[in-house]
Amino acid sequence: MIYYEKIRAAKFNENASLSEIGIVDEGSFWHEVATNLSEGKLRLLFVVDEMPHELQRIIEYLNSKMRDTEVLGLEISRFSSKDGLSLTLVPRVYGYIDSSQPNVGFSGVWNESLFIEELEKRYGQHGNAMSDICKNIIVEFTSMGCDIRWGKGKRDPTFIVMLRNKNGTQSVLFWVYLMKKVNIQMAFVEVKNMADKLHLKLLVECINGVSVQSDRMNSYPSFVADILTVGDNFNTFVNAYKDWLIYADEKNVYKIDDVSES
Repeated sequence: MIYYEKIRAAKFNENASLSEIGIVDEGSFWHEVATNLSEGKLRLLFVVDEMPHELQRIIEYLNSKMRDTEVLGLEISRFSSKDGLSLTLVPRVYGYIDSSQPNVGFSGVWNESLFIEELEKRYGQHGNAMSDICKNIIVEFTSMGCDIRWGKGKRDPTFIVMLRNKNGTQSVLFWVYLMKKVNIQMAFVEVKNMADKLHLKLLVECINGVSVQSDRMNSYPSFVADILTVGDNFNTFVNAYKDWLIYADEKNVYKIDDVSES
């Protein structure tokens, strides 16, 4: 990585000489390469379009065991506009380890500040955009009259956005959970009528990049929340659920009886 910027300046010309990327003494350069290889001083980089959970665990394990070799994963997610005219690339680096933090499981109930802290730790330099998304989800849905219920996972923080029903009960709208990335898991299973499920499907599929497969409409279809950082997707997401709450109330989608007056 020492010569990375100089290689970029050479426009990745595979036929460029070493002198063109700033290496004056070719003999010393190859001697340094041989020394680093023999001593195991390496940086290994896995570049993928979607990081498998298993590969992330391998990268983290290797980093914890290898003293002189750094192992990193680079995930480059691609989001295309509906008209196909624009393409957004969202990078994320895996593998950095904060050696000052003990490897112990979390004990207790997560809250907003702990969730954001863990998110920014896992996302690294790209954490600010995702933390803003999660904070805004809490603000927007609380303003709609929803409740936020925090999870108790020992490793991965979660929160649930709950619809407050007229009789005091609650129905799940969706989960927000953090594993290798932030995911939003929609509770289609809570909606019993297929026509209502189709209406919810049409609303959420207004979000550019979100698709609900037919075989997932009786369970918990999910999408990666990074999508909400692209373009106007976050506002589309919020407006889709605003429309859904109005529809659900009018159609009594969650089959909630009104509270009888005493």
